[in-house]
Amino acid sequence: MTATNNELLGLAFMAFFIITLSSTARYYFKFFCFVVLSVVCAVGPVPLMLLRPRDYRNALLPAYLCTKFGKALGASFEVRGKENVNRQHGGVVLMNHQSALDLVGELNEEFDE
Repeated sequence: MTATNNELLGLAFMAFFIITLSSTARYYFKFFCFVVLSVVCAVGPVPLMLLRPRDYRNALLPAYLCTKFGKALGASFEVRGKENVNRQHGGVVLMNHQSALDLVGELNEEFDE
């Protein structure tokens, strides 16, 4: 059983209509897009990372791309307590992951400055 072009076009129109009218559907659509793009951004640069094993700079490209996708999808964050972070020393970041989007807030602070 295959779908015709008209059926696919009708399905795409219905999905667009639902996403346009429903803020909940729009949220889940954006969330799905962000998760898929984040996986692609995290897995895509792996061959480049093999050239510099165990180098912290390997994470900069995926973090940068995920941050840009988050901003493009309209994610915004409020980060409190930045005055307590000492950039001259190492530290530990503890996060209670409520969703996949909270990581973008952490990454966002790194690339905003």
